[in-house]
Amino acid sequence: MNKSAFLYVLIFSLVLNAAMIGSALSIWWKRPAQASELASESKSVQQFIKEDLRLEPAKSDEILDKINRGRDRIRGLRDNIQALRSELMDAITADNLDPSVIEAKLAGMDKAHVQIRRTGVGILTQTAQLLGPEDRKKFGAYLKDRMSGCGPLGGKGPFGELTGGR
Repeated sequence: MNKSAFLYVLIFSLVLNAAMIGSALSIWWKRPAQASELASESKSVQQFIKEDLRLEPAKSDEILDKINRGRDRIRGLRDNIQALRSELMDAITADNLDPSVIEAKLAGMDKAHVQIRRTGVGILTQTAQLLGPEDRKKFGAYLKDRMSGCGPLGGKGPFGELTGGR
């Protein structure tokens, strides 16, 4: 290969590498800004209750106490699911495969999932019952906004990181 062709290929390669590095840096630079914008747009249910509903401190504290107790219960149930999941994998890979043990672990996981949903809905119901009509409307609008797209493909859930998965 002649020397000038090699030089052109080398320069082209350097330009291409510089463009790739520039693109990567641009994406990296913009990501923290986007994350902070998203964080500032969405409020946790606790922030919403304290800042937007402007309830009496005693009522606000009562609601937040119920929410925190419910969150603790949900955390415990999720920890239980994790333990059952681990036990299920042990049962599946055991030398003596016992289908009844596997079914029991699956049933326990299903029960815990139902309890998580019931606990979450219970928290929201109790909260709504403690609010006046106008605040209940605001709370309903907040929940609809928070829950849009909720699930594996997106959404925030009313309790922030707790329902967003681990």
